[in-house]
Amino acid sequence: MQADVSTVDRMIHPDNERRTVRLALPMQADVSTVDRMIHPDNERRMAQRMNPRKTIELAAGHASLASQPGLVTDFIEEAAAG
Repeated sequence: MQADVSTVDRMIHPDNERRTVRLALPMQADVSTVDRMIHPDNERRMAQRMNPRKTIELAAGHASLASQPGLVTDFIEEAAAG
C-alpha cells in the first residue's frame, strides 16, 4: 500500500512542495517503547528529525493505536485542538 500511496503522492505534489507543507505543519510524535518492528531508538531519531512540538512514549508495540487506543486518541485530539 505504501508504494501506491507514494506514487500517487509524487504525481500530485512535486517533492519541493511536499517537503514545504510537511515542515510547515505542526507535528506531534509518539514512540512505541516495546516496538519489535522499528527499534524505539530509531523511532526517537525519526521523531527528532520531524521537530515535533510534542513527543510521547507509549508502552506499546508497533500497533500502538490498537493496544493503547485511549492514549493515542487523546494525543491526536490534543494536537487537533492546537
